[in-house]
Amino acid sequence: MVFPSVRDFGAGVVFEALASGAVPVVADFGGPGDIVHPEVGYKVPLTNENEVVSEIEKILMDLAGNRDLLNRLRQKGMRYARERLTWDAKAQDTTRVLDWAVRQGPKPDLPPPKALVAGIGSTQQSVTSAGSPVSR
Repeated sequence: MVFPSVRDFGAGVVFEALASGAVPVVADFGGPGDIVHPEVGYKVPLTNENEVVSEIEKILMDLAGNRDLLNRLRQKGMRYARERLTWDAKAQDTTRVLDWAVRQGPKPDLPPPKALVAGIGSTQQSVTSAGSPVSR
């Protein structure tokens, strides 16, 4: 799913893409840039039109040539959507925070959104032009 929009700050379409098994390729901006991380998709930095188009083309070519990577990203994306992005998951996280705030439970161990996006605690992956995963 290619979504290079800079005018749509919400990420609903990205949630749906992840949940349905699409690998998102998004502009690193707004909600989509906050949701997508290297374990589930790709963020394209906003530089200029030619560079953005070129980077999207490279990503799509790499995914087309590496079905193992594509399938791995799809599976991780669906799991991420199920575990972190459903209303139930958000309600459980919110309940844990509220329980902690009123001293009815322990402080929740929730990763900050920017840590997920930065790939802290996980390996960021890129793909070489030959289709081999490499760490960045």
